[in-house]
Amino acid sequence: MTRAEGGIKPWDWRFYAEKVRQSKYDFDEAALKPYLSLDNMTKAVMSVSNKLFGLTYKLRPDIVSYHPDVQTYEVRETVDGVDKLVAIFMHDNYSRQYVLYIVLLQAVCVIYCT
Repeated sequence: MTRAEGGIKPWDWRFYAEKVRQSKYDFDEAALKPYLSLDNMTKAVMSVSNKLFGLTYKLRPDIVSYHPDVQTYEVRETVDGVDKLVAIFMHDNYSRQYVLYIVLLQAVCVIYCT
């Protein structure tokens, strides 16, 4: 696309960025994607937080969340040999309408209901 035709539009950005990566850096994003699956990235983030902060995660399918796709975890920490619950983590990787409102409501309930 030339400047005479109006230049690159915002929706063209990913296409042309991939073309530049392939030509300039010999980098193919499609070859990298299998290593960056959601499951692999979730495991990596939890592993890093374990190494940095000593946190462990336990999947809790029995805890009902605001959407069926959301996975709920207990976040635990061991201090001086005592294992304790430090948080409940609702792992949601999808944009949803009204989720911020729901999460804020849950936070208020945790603060005032306990």
